[in-house]
Amino acid sequence: MEAEHDRAWVAMLKADLVVVLGSSLSVPTACELPEECIPPREAKPAGGRLVIVSFQNTPKDPLAALHIFAPYFVR
Repeated sequence: MEAEHDRAWVAMLKADLVVVLGSSLSVPTACELPEECIPPREAKPAGGRLVIVSFQNTPKDPLAALHIFAPYFVR
């Protein structure tokens, strides 16, 4: 499990945009990953953006460039 978390963390560091669908962003460890895209880094001086698509508020809303309040359905 640690290897998967590390791969996800590296992907977040490199991402220009992270879109989170239908999550409360409150489950420890995993909920901290999406915000890793935001800070500027050498490879992306402007930083990245976080977009949340969720029916509810999340603790990460202040960090998001956009929060779309909508339910997420899988068919």
